[in-house]
Amino acid sequence: MTLDFDLSNKNILIFGSEGLIGKKICEIIKKKEGKIIRADIKKINSKDYFFINAENYQKLLVTKKKILKKYKRIDAVINCTYPKIQIKNRDFFKQDPKKFIQETNYHITTYYNILNIFLNYFKKYNGGNIINFTSIYGQYIPRFEIYKNTKMGMPIQYLISKNVIIKMSKYLAKLCLKYKVRINCISPGGIFDNQDKKFVKKYSSFCRSNSMLSPSDLNGVIVFLLSDESKKITGQNIIIDDGFTL
Repeated sequence: MTLDFDLSNKNILIFGSEGLIGKKICEIIKKKEGKIIRADIKKINSKDYFFINAENYQKLLVTKKKILKKYKRIDAVINCTYPKIQIKNRDFFKQDPKKFIQETNYHITTYYNILNIFLNYFKKYNGGNIINFTSIYGQYIPRFEIYKNTKMGMPIQYLISKNVIIKMSKYLAKLCLKYKVRINCISPGGIFDNQDKKFVKKYSSFCRSNSMLSPSDLNGVIVFLLSDESKKITGQNIIIDDGFTL
């Protein structure tokens, strides 16, 4: 039996298309001949790119209408956005409660808005596919020792946000079974991005290959979940971490 990972008949909307993960997603979809629709908060002049502010529900609705006017339909949505909020104090015991709520809500709200708007669209047309990017820390507690004496940290806001996104995705996957919409999560481990060398060394020591992930390590699962080969998979959280959480 030959597996079919062809994406040539699919219009795929990528939120966070200009980020570390998003750029690689666009590359692999293009290689598989899928139609890429890029969306991000960066201001870029390109015919297949849409500026978004996912925190603003009404503006996101307007963007959806513009996308549909140009492309007629959307087959799949990938959300790999991560709001770049400057967390000044990562020490839980010294955090400002108001800042904690603001930072947590901002991330959750962007995912909620995208899910709400595009699930309503997919519900209307009786089918669709959503892939949400989360993190291993949406399911596991950090290894605090790998952050010791480094410039890195793992604020509790991040864990809470990622856990909520996983639970929200599973809840909505079950709710939308009758509408033939699939919703899954991909939860990567640490992805190398020129982090503190001490942190990289400590983190890598827990991995099978003794190194952090690269964005391209996610390609296989992304293509699989976008393809018709995964048509019976929904409500799942797929961890890619090279054994870090074992």
